[in-house]
Amino acid sequence: CLCEAGAGFKPRGHNAVVQFVRIAVVVNVEKFRGKGVTAAMSLAFLRINMYLHSDSVEPIRQNQRVGTSTSSSSSLRQMSPIILLPPSEGKAEGGTPGTHWSVDEGLLGGLAPQRKRVIAALRANGGGSQKLLGVSGAHLERAQRANSALLSSPTLPAWQRYTGVVWDHLDLASLPPAIRKSALTSLLVPSGLAGIVTAAEALPDYRLKMSARLGDLGTMSAFWRESVSAAVRAYAKKRPLLDLLTIEHRAVFIDRAAFIEVSFLAKTGKAIGHDAKATKGLFARHILETLADGATLDDALRSFRSPTLTLKVTQL
Repeated sequence: CLCEAGAGFKPRGHNAVVQFVRIAVVVNVEKFRGKGVTAAMSLAFLRINMYLHSDSVEPIRQNQRVGTSTSSSSSLRQMSPIILLPPSEGKAEGGTPGTHWSVDEGLLGGLAPQRKRVIAALRANGGGSQKLLGVSGAHLERAQRANSALLSSPTLPAWQRYTGVVWDHLDLASLPPAIRKSALTSLLVPSGLAGIVTAAEALPDYRLKMSARLGDLGTMSAFWRESVSAAVRAYAKKRPLLDLLTIEHRAVFIDRAAFIEVSFLAKTGKAIGHDAKATKGLFARHILETLADGATLDDALRSFRSPTLTLKVTQL
C-alpha cells in the first residue's frame, strides 16, 4: 500500500518499511517469501530515507529527520565501517607497570594540544569537584587521585580500561585474534579527557564526562567539537561512520552528515537507555564478526536480531 508520509499505519507480521521523501512503501515479506523475493527492494529511481526492521512496524512520523540513501550512500555501506561506541563511566583501575600516557601518541595523537589543556584544567581544580565529576565518597576520592596524576599513572588500552555494560557484552577479549586486531582500529570512543580514541589507544584511569563543564573550557562536548569532528573525518576518510553513541556523546560532532545512526527501541516504539546497553555491545560484536565473514554492512545490519528490542537504522 502507499501512504502519504506521516500517515498512521501499524501493519502486523514481519514487514519491511522503506520511507521516501513523500511516500512510504510497506512490503509484506511473508507473501513474497515463497516466491524467493527478498525483503530488500532495489528502487533506484526513488530517494530512500530510512530502513527499519522488526516483528512489528511502528508508524513513521511526518517531518521526522532521516537521511537520504542514494547510489553513493549505497556504495558507502559496501565499505568496512568505523564504529563509534560510547565510553563507560566505570573504568578498570591501575594499568600496565612501567607505562604512562603520552598524549601525542596513537593514531589520534594530533589532539595533544587540547588534551594538555584538559589535563591542566583538571590539575588546577584538584582533580575535580563532586559537582564536576558527579560522584561522592570513595568514588570521588579515587577520581580526584586519578585526574591529578594523568601523565604519571600506568595505562591500559581503551578496550580494557572501559568496563561498562556495552563493553562487557562486546567482549573483545573473546573474539578471534584477527577480528580483534581489526576492531582495535575500527572502534572509536569519544572521551571527555582525550577527545576521541581508538580502542587500542592507551589511557590512564580518569573520570570526566563529555557533558561536564570544566572551568573556562566550558562543557567538554563544546570544547572538543571542532577538533574531534575534524580528527574523525580525517581518520575515517571515506569509510562509513556507524553511530552507536548516546545523545551526550553525539553532541561532540559538528556535522553528522553521512553518519549511519543506530538506535534501539522497545517494542512500544519508545527509546530506552540502560536496557539497550547490552544489546548495543552485542550489536557491535555482530557487526565485527559478520563483516569478517565477508558480508557487507547492509547484510550485517539486516541480519541482526534482538528478542526484545527493535533496531532502527537512519542514514543521516
